[in-house]
Amino acid sequence: MRAIVSACLLGRPVRYDGGAKPCRAVLDLAQKLEVTPVCPETAARLPVPRPPAEQRDGRVWLRDGTDVTEAFRRGSEEMLAVARRAGAPLAVLKAKSPSCGVHVIYDGTYTGSLTEGEGVYARLLEEEGICVVSEETVESCKPSVEHPVAIVLGTGLGHLAKLVKPVRRIDYHDIEGFPESARPVRGHDFEATVGTIDDVPVVVYPGRIHLYQGYSASEVTSLVRHAFRLGCRDIIFACAATQMDGDGGQRQGGPRHPHRPDQPYGEKPACRVGRAARR
Repeated sequence: MRAIVSACLLGRPVRYDGGAKPCRAVLDLAQKLEVTPVCPETAARLPVPRPPAEQRDGRVWLRDGTDVTEAFRRGSEEMLAVARRAGAPLAVLKAKSPSCGVHVIYDGTYTGSLTEGEGVYARLLEEEGICVVSEETVESCKPSVEHPVAIVLGTGLGHLAKLVKPVRRIDYHDIEGFPESARPVRGHDFEATVGTIDDVPVVVYPGRIHLYQGYSASEVTSLVRHAFRLGCRDIIFACAATQMDGDGGQRQGGPRHPHRPDQPYGEKPACRVGRAARR
């Protein structure tokens, strides 16, 4: 997978003060991705060192009162072209920066106070359709032994459970709230695996039950509650049953779902990511 990453997060001394902000979680992630470093402020050829910059009233100002809006725009557009050439669907940018801040930036008072907003470069990437996150998101999502990632697989994907280096296996019927009468359909397996995939702690559930099979909402969500009790805070649901269009509707066409003949397969597996609930 390709990603563009703020150069300062990778340890490069490109910040306004000539320093860097290396982030261990981002550095670890970069080892697994094809990374293109970016820095719109360096691309704008702003001097280093220089006073800090913050956004105010729709423009970017250095603390000494210099308006650097056009320089930030120029550097951001140059780095947008780099992102397009890289073909990266993901960007990991420096939090709170006037260029790279994601949803939260410094408020223009140079006091460390924050406000809602987007960095100049972050906004361009979002408009381009690139998924933009900060290093804080990467840090919070990094799995650990205490907080593994739960993965719930559907029809056609159960074989992915074989990628797990197992530490423990759990029969679904030993999971509180899972119906004793339930039996797996073709392509499913009712045995969870606790272990790792490429050293990432995971809990993989290679099958599930559905409301359309007559099970209650409580029974259907028993795997989510179980994952939460195991410490999972992030959960990935994947299936090969359908594909969603941009408006949340189901695309038609393709072979029929083996367990729901009225529902067609999509062109590729659908995937949803969520947070494991307390309830």
